[in-house]
Amino acid sequence: MSWSSKDFLLYDETNGVYISVEGEFVGVDTAATLTVILKVQTRHHTVTQTLGEYSYTYTQLVQEREIGTTGKYAMPSPQIRAIFAPLFQEQGSFKGAHYVTAEEESNGATPAHLFNFVLYPEPYSAIGTLNATNDEGRAIHFVPCNLLEMLYAFVFSQEYGVAEDGTRYPVTFTARYNDMMSTLFSSAYRVSVRDGVQGNWSDSLGADFASISTVSLHRT
Repeated sequence: MSWSSKDFLLYDETNGVYISVEGEFVGVDTAATLTVILKVQTRHHTVTQTLGEYSYTYTQLVQEREIGTTGKYAMPSPQIRAIFAPLFQEQGSFKGAHYVTAEEESNGATPAHLFNFVLYPEPYSAIGTLNATNDEGRAIHFVPCNLLEMLYAFVFSQEYGVAEDGTRYPVTFTARYNDMMSTLFSSAYRVSVRDGVQGNWSDSLGADFASISTVSLHRT
């Protein structure tokens, strides 16, 4: 089994700048691995940062269900939502990026792509307060919906997104759910990239910058 997910934190199609949280779930026989990365992609560079790596063991990876009362069994189609909902779509509203636009480059400006922010991945329970939380602080809080859809279908349970009794987002593997909530969804990740190179580049601007990991960048 192989399942990939992608959730865009920033989707600036005009300037070819994208920041995404991506999940990769791969299972064979009774073993499976999950890798979650953050990707910063521009017209000139692509940088990835690992947010989490997990290994799981299953009695049987693929669970089949009976088709009606026919006595025949098959793997159900996952009952998931495919969601495209970038938190930001241009740098003017995103406090973690400052870059030269494609139009400016075409007019002779030197390319520059600067990113610096602290990311908090959040579960579905944070959706109702997400915008207010982001408005109040310097960090970026983000709900990776497509990753969560995958997790509920095959990591938090093997119910394919909806249990046989109709329960949406079932959790039958409680230990895995608690582990994920206490690691990936309870951690802060500093994202600091300058022209395709990872490193806390803003620290070199002085002690005032180095003392604040969430020092924000703004450009209108």
